[in-house]
Amino acid sequence: MIDLTQRGLLQTGVWNYLREEITVALECRRPVRLSSNVVYQAQAPKGDDSQANYISYLLAQIINFCLNDTEEDEQHLTWQILRDRLDDWKQGLSSNFSPYSTAPKRGNVFPSLWMLRPWHSIHSASLFV
Repeated sequence: MIDLTQRGLLQTGVWNYLREEITVALECRRPVRLSSNVVYQAQAPKGDDSQANYISYLLAQIINFCLNDTEEDEQHLTWQILRDRLDDWKQGLSSNFSPYSTAPKRGNVFPSLWMLRPWHSIHSASLFV
């Protein structure tokens, strides 16, 4: 069992693999291969790296939910659980994940987020959800 709440080379490798697997799963339109040996339980307080890792884990679960066939009643319950986890994640974000500006970029029809660090912007896009 790999405990992803711990830090180290093994965990770093798993997070790297998971992010690559998410990309391939989306490109191939298939579920994310997420081993049952990988366990991540959200816990507070979290550092920025843990917050970034946890949203990747949630994204993998959401992709799998959307690409797997399930009964409608079961789907609603599972979707609500995933939505609650996403809401909890958003509420637990540090101020580092907040944009210092949302001024629109000229010629861009999409909302803009101006961040202090580039890695914060990757995960802050989910704030629009």
